Amino acid sequence: MPIAAVSIYLVVGMLLTLFLETLRSGHVGIWRTPEDFWTTYQSAVDLVHGHFSQIYSPATTLVTFPGISFALAPAAAATSWLHWGLGRPISSASAPLAWLVAGPVMLLLSSVPVFAADNFARRWEWPPSRRVLLAATQVLLLANVTLLWGHPEDAVSVGVVLYAALAADDGARRRAGLLLGVALAVQPLALLAVPAVVARLSWRQVARLVPLVAVPVVLVVLGPLLAEPHAFWHAVFEQPNYPSVNHTTPWTSLARHVAHGGVEAGPSRVVALCVTTVAGALVCRRRPGLEVVVWVTAAAFLVRLCFEVVIDDYYLWPVLAVACIGAGRRSTATLWGFAVFALSMTGFQYASLGGVWYWWCLTIAPLVLVTAFLFPPRAGGGSLRGLQAAD
Repeated sequence: MPIAAVSIYLVVGMLLTLFLETLRSGHVGIWRTPEDFWTTYQSAVDLVHGHFSQIYSPATTLVTFPGISFALAPAAAATSWLHWGLGRPISSASAPLAWLVAGPVMLLLSSVPVFAADNFARRWEWPPSRRVLLAATQVLLLANVTLLWGHPEDAVSVGVVLYAALAADDGARRRAGLLLGVALAVQPLALLAVPAVVARLSWRQVARLVPLVAVPVVLVVLGPLLAEPHAFWHAVFEQPNYPSVNHTTPWTSLARHVAHGGVEAGPSRVVALCVTTVAGALVCRRRPGLEVVVWVTAAAFLVRLCFEVVIDDYYLWPVLAVACIGAGRRSTATLWGFAVFALSMTGFQYASLGGVWYWWCLTIAPLVLVTAFLFPPRAGGGSLRGLQAAD
């Protein structure tokens, strides 16, 4: 089921990028590729050529760990060898030949959460019709992140986090720790899910996982960090975002301003991390079930959204993608309702409303209410198999 959904996602996605602009405006030879993707892809090209000091530069605007650059490196090596041109950063209207290789690779990489979600469905023995609905919903939500915006790193990281939760539920602690490390190496957003995944372990077991979590992160950041430490710090810890092109929030005015009209998003994300670490660990220790881990992970991504100083149109996706699994756990009808809600909220992100509070409240309040509604009932705690067993 996920294979069919991802195949459609790949074929339709590539056709839309290649021919949508021609159908819409009649301009032949103009491809509508994702706007932000080319800056990330440029970092992979720099990596392939050994230009570590350029991975965090104005040409890439990368504000995450460079794990995604390593994942895209084979495609970058192929297009560099072929001398195929890249698209223009922050400009989707062009015909870059590199997209013929990079596009399918990006779409396949970003399909990880579709397969991860289906693993939950099979573990909970969902009927085939519900699995089909889950896969279709996940693909439609994912299109906003990848086809429209070009951010496969978010999709890869969240998908690997979901696999880590499954591994921890099986008692495969080492595999769970390594998967968490890979997720972090791609996108530090995964930090929000770590407390939920490891909360059921003892402090000694958690300490043993630290090297496994740290190794993938160290491997991908060591080169850029040594080559250009100031740029690395500015990108990864200050994490500039730009309210002039994205949605302002009530916290935008409190953030420190940086160059080119940006504001620091990093400090507010640290606050969200502290809140989710304490709350997530407490909830998961009191209710040690896989279903609760899924809910806490979705809630952690929602807390991050509540504290964001600037919200991009695809920032809702991690909440919706994980909560979708919890909705399907309830019933097929609940999953149908959530699918309609999630797609509606995704479309609403492109609305422009006057004032800071209107759009923010109409985004956050429904998410809080729906997430609260999906809190697992006491009787449905999910499986917990071999938690204390060795790998």
